[in-house]
Amino acid sequence: VEVEDLDGAAATVRESVQSHGGRVESASRFSDERIHMRIRIPAEGLDPTIADVSALGRVLTRMISENDVTTRYIDTEARLKTRLALRDRLKSLLETATTVEDVLNIERELARVQGEIDAMQGQLDYLDRQVAESTLDLTLQIPEVTPPETTPGPLGYVALGIWKAVKWLFVWEK
Repeated sequence: VEVEDLDGAAATVRESVQSHGGRVESASRFSDERIHMRIRIPAEGLDPTIADVSALGRVLTRMISENDVTTRYIDTEARLKTRLALRDRLKSLLETATTVEDVLNIERELARVQGEIDAMQGQLDYLDRQVAESTLDLTLQIPEVTPPETTPGPLGYVALGIWKAVKWLFVWEK
């Protein structure tokens, strides 16, 4: 979004994001010309936030995409259920183990399975957060200043003529 006042626009974005229940995850400033913000916002607050941001200035580009994580979620959930059942079987085997070697082997396997369970639960928690919140990447920038058109002065025309003559002497175009 092209804005006149970077700092004012960034402050307005932060207020809008907070009012819709979101947060600015990161912000980077590139000199005095551009600010990039990564915003996490509840899915229901995305459209109002986009409308607020669009009203700040001239929207130069807009791209909206979505990522369906349903298959990944279902797969991870199924593997988690299998590991939970395995953990329960290992616990029951641990209660019936008679030798120290059996106890140690079962506890080692139980620790490995519990690690996998924790990792899968972490993945499911992450996917839950991804589904609950949208990510908005926003760049605020000031308008580009185009230099005024210039024409050569009297000596400029002489220099252009000399340049063309030298070029003609050394470069033959077909």
